[in-house]
Amino acid sequence: MEPTAAPRPAPAGELDLVIVGGCGHVGLPLALSFADVGCRVGIYDTNAAKVEQIRQGQMPFQERGADALLTRLLPTGRLVFSTDPAIVGRSATVVLVVGTPIDEFMNPSLRGIERAVAQLLPHLRSQALLILRSTVYPGTTSFVEEQLRSSGHEIEVACCPERIAEGYALEELRELPQLVGASTDRAFARASDLFTKLDLEIVRTTPDEAELAKLL
Repeated sequence: MEPTAAPRPAPAGELDLVIVGGCGHVGLPLALSFADVGCRVGIYDTNAAKVEQIRQGQMPFQERGADALLTRLLPTGRLVFSTDPAIVGRSATVVLVVGTPIDEFMNPSLRGIERAVAQLLPHLRSQALLILRSTVYPGTTSFVEEQLRSSGHEIEVACCPERIAEGYALEELRELPQLVGASTDRAFARASDLFTKLDLEIVRTTPDEAELAKLL
């Protein structure tokens, strides 16, 4: 079982985005890429050992080019680490890297992402943009939108799936077009503005199409 951390406050200040699950194979290359183009990026993860390892300049997995990039970025202060979910309140843009697991009957289960969103809700800003980044089952974006609406929170949701190969994420993040699945023009515009910072081609889809594109 991975160790969980006692809450640790991060330094105060506005962040361009916060990545939830930011120490993993999907979240960390994304964080490094955005920091590399000048963004101030919050990395939130409950695994205290990984957070400290990365803070000390050591990658927790093999990723081509990441060791040198991490070493170069740490002194800039553009990477802000925390094991406290309150960090998500420091940005209007939150990227959630939580997939859709399969239950004991081989059916997709939304309980994990439902719990993750519920844990973030007390800290999310009103009018925040929540981006679903990892592989999710078709219908997950709509499920999350309804979860947010029923809780009384005005938060926009977009599905911007990663389509990268582990070990080559830093390269492919800057090369592959970015799908942006959004049900509103405003959510699409905000998510597009974020990924345009990486100089990517943006392709608009519906949320269901974005979810299916990763699976097909």
